[in-house]
Amino acid sequence: MTPGRPDALLFDFDGVLVDTETSLWEAWCVELRGLGIVADLAAYRKLSFLDPPSPLAARVAAAVAAAGGAPGFAPEAAAARISARNLERAGLLEARPGVRELLADARRMGIATAVVSSSSRAWVLAHLRRLDVAGQFDLVLCREDVARRKPAPDGYRDALRRLRLTANRCLAIEDSPHGVRAARAAGLRCLAVPGPLTAGLDFSLADEVRTGLDGVVLTSLLADRPQRPDGDLR
Repeated sequence: MTPGRPDALLFDFDGVLVDTETSLWEAWCVELRGLGIVADLAAYRKLSFLDPPSPLAARVAAAVAAAGGAPGFAPEAAAARISARNLERAGLLEARPGVRELLADARRMGIATAVVSSSSRAWVLAHLRRLDVAGQFDLVLCREDVARRKPAPDGYRDALRRLRLTANRCLAIEDSPHGVRAARAAGLRCLAVPGPLTAGLDFSLADEVRTGLDGVVLTSLLADRPQRPDGDLR
């Protein structure tokens, strides 16, 4: 066993493998603009990445209420339009830089790979297949597979159980504070790679923060990095 080499890489999907976070924000802005409201990025970041997780309809309803409301506003219809726009925009996105190379290196070195996402299985698999990387993952776990979504650790714990691996030899890769908390609560090391919407948020629980996955050396990911105390949410 190489000291710095992880036994598995556990990837979040949205924002880590593909920057769908930005496409969702853009779709959100279009919807609020149609209601005569200027989207507030700081408020959006709080609703999406810091507050307890809630459905898209509830988040857009909170944003509209904070702006004083809008005539004829219907949260479910607004959320459906945002999702449709996001589907169209995200369908044009490539994998984030460094993702393909990291997956190829992991496969060559016999390192297990998994996706652990709070998004739907249909959403995640459609993008993995579109990008022709679905076959690069040993396991894909989505929100239908767990009782509690991130920041709860359920998805990561189940992934470790299915892969038959121990947490301290595996690495999660996340782009949001919720995701980092979930990984740490499962006892995993965590590499944070914030995207445009999450850069600048609190990633103090992560073992390392990088601007992206370009140039990541798999054999050094766990080297000389003592295990941090976890933040178990039990």
